[in-house]
Amino acid sequence: MAGASDNREAVANPANVSVELPTACVFAAFLTKLAKHLLVIACLAILSRAAGRLAVDQLAIFGLIVVATMAQFVGSALQTRFSRQAKLSRLEP
Repeated sequence: MAGASDNREAVANPANVSVELPTACVFAAFLTKLAKHLLVIACLAILSRAAGRLAVDQLAIFGLIVVATMAQFVGSALQTRFSRQAKLSRLEP
């Protein structure tokens, strides 16, 4: 039972959330920006392939798009999770 009460105190303590929250928000913002930059690189690779200037493999372009999609998904999930956690920590007395 002591472990369960310690866990409730850690969740209820907004000080723990404030320490973890900025790091997670920065990481989430980094992932979303990385996804946008990777998509720009993929678009440029498609355009250069169409113009015949650079021989870029289709699999490489597909890989860039998949990595960008996963980074966007994880970044937005982290932002949603920690924004909800921040709202809950403000509501607790």
